[in-house]
Amino acid sequence: MISNAMYSLGAKRSCIRELFEYGIQQAKIVGKENVMDFSIGNPSIPTPDAVTAAFNQLVQSEDTIAVHGYTPAAGDFDARKAVAEGYDAVKVDPVGFDGEGVWYGHRTYGLMDQRHLRLSVARLAAIREAVGPDVDVIVELHAKTDANSAIQFARAIEPYNCFYYEEPTAPMNDGNMGYIARNIRLPVASGERIYTRWGYRPFLERHALQVVQPDLGNTGGLTEGKKICDMAHVYDVPVQLHICGGPIATAAALQLEAVIPNYLIHEHHAAALLEENIRSCKYDYQPVNGAFSVPDRPGIGQELSGEALASAEIVSVR
Repeated sequence: MISNAMYSLGAKRSCIRELFEYGIQQAKIVGKENVMDFSIGNPSIPTPDAVTAAFNQLVQSEDTIAVHGYTPAAGDFDARKAVAEGYDAVKVDPVGFDGEGVWYGHRTYGLMDQRHLRLSVARLAAIREAVGPDVDVIVELHAKTDANSAIQFARAIEPYNCFYYEEPTAPMNDGNMGYIARNIRLPVASGERIYTRWGYRPFLERHALQVVQPDLGNTGGLTEGKKICDMAHVYDVPVQLHICGGPIATAAALQLEAVIPNYLIHEHHAAALLEENIRSCKYDYQPVNGAFSVPDRPGIGQELSGEALASAEIVSVR
């Protein structure tokens, strides 16, 4: 459920603050008022057209690729395909499979053995060669490495100019994440398992993260997500929302990405292409040439489909 108490009272939230800040950053004053709509499907509430125009009309998207297999060239085909479809960034986990093709069937805590380290580096090298120098490659480690192995691997892949380094360790200890960030030359990203502003606070204060990745579905919705993004902006930290859900998650993320000044890139997960996910809502938003247009329908621009409602257990809370 996505809700906002202000809208239950019929109030509207002005985005003039965001536009004013944008004007200040551009060394000129810009004033234009509109509203940011946090509701779903309420036709009486305007959509953020003017705000979107002021920030990110087209939201750049990355394609999330799993390196299926265990040879160095395993990710080449998917990476080349993503670039051919217009994406200019891909996200990959080159460490996940062991030499026999078993997902994390090897030790990644402590220090990686040289055989697996060489194999993981070779996989990333093959992907970089496949996509060329102008495509951003994001390394995703799923928090399966610890501080030592994450630093070890980051130093080994420095020549391949990765965009950022996602979840190099579990976010249970902000000190560990900060230790990694201080000892490698890649921006560190995390956030899908960090919750609310209070959870993000120590990571930002310690400069342990250079990219934050809040998930609107588990960190408090659009309202709390927007506050996290604003707080990150104070520390010059950009945002890549974590989106590994269905069409509602995609639509909500696009609306938020359109109105924050520190938006970095939109995550387009393979789950967004699953037929059962697509059928759960009325509208199928997919990128064109690697970019999304922000929905301009009422609310967040998405509604549950009749099929989804027919199969759901509907509970009324009075």
